[in-house]
Amino acid sequence: MAAPTRSAPASGGPPWTAIAFAASFAAYAAMAAPGVTWMDSGELAAAAWSLGAAHPPGHPLYVLAGKLASLVPAGEVAFRLSLVSAAAMAAAVAGAVALARTLVPGATIAALLAGGIVAASPLAAANATRPEVYGPTVALVAWAAVAAVRVARHRAPRDAALAVAALAAAAAIHPAIAAAAGLPLVAAVVPAIARAPRAALAAGVAAVAALAAYAALPVRAAAPAPPPFAWGSPDTLSGFADLVGAAAYRGNFAAGGWAERFASLWMLAGEGAGLAAAVAGAAGLAFAALTGLPGAAFVLASAACTVAGAAMQRHVNPDMPGYVLPAVVLCAAGVAPLCAAIARALPAALGDSRVAGAVVAAPVAALAIAGPVARADDGGPRRRDDALRHWDATVGRLPPGPALFFANADYSLFPALYERVVAGARPDVGLANRELVRDAWFAAWLDRSLPELYVPWVDDGRRGRPADRLLEGNLRAGRYVGGDEPAFGALPPSHAAPAGRAWRYALAPIDDDAEPPPPPRYEGGTGRRVAGRVGLLRGMWEAERGRLAHAARAAGAEARFASPAAAAALARPTARPYLFGSLPARTPVIIFAPWQRDALADDLAWRAGLGRADLPADAPFERRLLSAWHALVDGDAGALAGFDRDAQLATARAMLRVGEADRAEAVLAAHMARDDRDAGALVLLGAVRGNRGDAAEAARLFRRATELAPGDADAFAQLGLALAKLGRLDDARAAWQRALALDPGRRDVAAWLARAGGAPDAPARQPADGGVPPAR
Repeated sequence: MAAPTRSAPASGGPPWTAIAFAASFAAYAAMAAPGVTWMDSGELAAAAWSLGAAHPPGHPLYVLAGKLASLVPAGEVAFRLSLVSAAAMAAAVAGAVALARTLVPGATIAALLAGGIVAASPLAAANATRPEVYGPTVALVAWAAVAAVRVARHRAPRDAALAVAALAAAAAIHPAIAAAAGLPLVAAVVPAIARAPRAALAAGVAAVAALAAYAALPVRAAAPAPPPFAWGSPDTLSGFADLVGAAAYRGNFAAGGWAERFASLWMLAGEGAGLAAAVAGAAGLAFAALTGLPGAAFVLASAACTVAGAAMQRHVNPDMPGYVLPAVVLCAAGVAPLCAAIARALPAALGDSRVAGAVVAAPVAALAIAGPVARADDGGPRRRDDALRHWDATVGRLPPGPALFFANADYSLFPALYERVVAGARPDVGLANRELVRDAWFAAWLDRSLPELYVPWVDDGRRGRPADRLLEGNLRAGRYVGGDEPAFGALPPSHAAPAGRAWRYALAPIDDDAEPPPPPRYEGGTGRRVAGRVGLLRGMWEAERGRLAHAARAAGAEARFASPAAAAALARPTARPYLFGSLPARTPVIIFAPWQRDALADDLAWRAGLGRADLPADAPFERRLLSAWHALVDGDAGALAGFDRDAQLATARAMLRVGEADRAEAVLAAHMARDDRDAGALVLLGAVRGNRGDAAEAARLFRRATELAPGDADAFAQLGLALAKLGRLDDARAAWQRALALDPGRRDVAAWLARAGGAPDAPARQPADGGVPPAR
């Protein structure tokens, strides 16, 4: 299998690499959305157009290149940036062809198959048809791998310098991917550079030049006319370090569960045509490495390191197809050594080697065609501006301002940011975000963008408080305030009412019984998830008010209640509690999953007296737990058998929320019979006893919880409540101060401490549980 170290690449014949680039670019350009798309695309396009700073780590080289592309008079700005992605992914496809031919010179059919695998991969299509950083990053990694394999075969120092330069440029776009994929490639070319001082100098100069793009971040931020939107404060040393070092995202990484995430992400790389790369290509690289083919080992190592690096993130999110895309490109090249090895083992009677290659390539192509697609389904022709349709139905629906809109989800914030910064739409509306408004730079940007708004400048260090003050201050000033979610911080859902596909907020309850629309219909994988979430949020809001038929229509579950008997049951008032909104979030969800709609429909059917659902064997944890809750309320004391500790406590919380204190106590008693040292259960049981008026017993239980879990802020908060009700105010204040020291974000505790004269009259607060549905 080993090839000669200095064998020259095949010469002559059609320029297959250029042909692969041209064909891929034509296909991707035809599929590119004509306007802004979901998630980060709007923010990246806005940053490129305005020469601002995108979200950490700033992506400066992409911003600079995107600015040049934005000047080309072809469609709107977002479309021009989509063409950059199309060209970059086409370059990655060409890189896969070149890498395969470099690994096995003359393997034209296998090389073209490798390019076809990459081009048809849904991960590639998803990142080739929208403004994103992953296409350019992957293209640079692919060509760095080509140069590194040439070094392995020919020991050419110039190729080593090119590999280093390409990886440095990739690091100026997405350093995390460049570091993960580039580590084995750099290790492979360093010896060649070390033996050639001129090549080392050239590599160093090229790397410094590429990384110098990061200097654009502080320069632009400190300019007399700074960009209209720039993430963070890169004009200060600490702000620059936080932006480039992605300080905001450091909590996203964890080693626990890495192996499971690695397997899941490798399966993601194998979606659609990528299945041939993840299986056949990886096998080809592994076999080639074992038999000594120059370069195969570190190409395979680069692919594995790419997926391993992505798996360090504790949550799978919509960006993951981009994170693992380099592995698809690198592994796809492995079909060349695989086909070459099998072709050599075939009978000589097959004749021409190209015929043998075609015979071997056929099953690999079949594998690519048979690959399933579960998550990376944003590719394909999309000729409608779904994100702008959503913008029209949310921000676009606001009355004349000055007004404020809280875009708390990425799918809402970033397209709206594009419309605000690039298109100049709705200059009378200030765009806020519940999390970002805690940062001084974002508050300053909001204040500059619409000075008429009230913008709080003092961050008291408590999670969410600036957003609450921003909302309350503008409502009190008579401003219209809306958002993309019905619940907002301390504002209950009863203080929100539908406004198009968004919500308007008020300081008092709003009575709104308007007929809800069905869920919107958006295109693409992300669009369908956004549509599902929008409908689910409206369905939950209606269900909480007991309007079951409205909830089914809003969530898109009407088909389940199509019979006249079921429709009549939904229309009748019900005394059964709303339980779906109390479900804990355990199953990973990217924006929305259809099982969430099914679970809400389960709850609606049960509340309407239509019985409990027959769940499929693969029903997620949340649906199974909800069914157990239904059985528990119906009198089945053994419904929770088999559920773990967290499910037991979540059940107790849910029962407390809906006024089923007896059932909550029974669940806790059964759990504590097995473990009487569970601090979380003690806190819940103390809340039950406190709400029944037994403050002394509640205080004893809370005190015991603080002894078992001295770092539990909620235990100290609840202990303070119980002590205050007993008239022991000094002890109560001490407990609350301890709670605030452990969790400065406890607004309720701060309010209790502020009432210096007497015992708070607030009811015992139930610990937050993070219910369904989770947002990204």
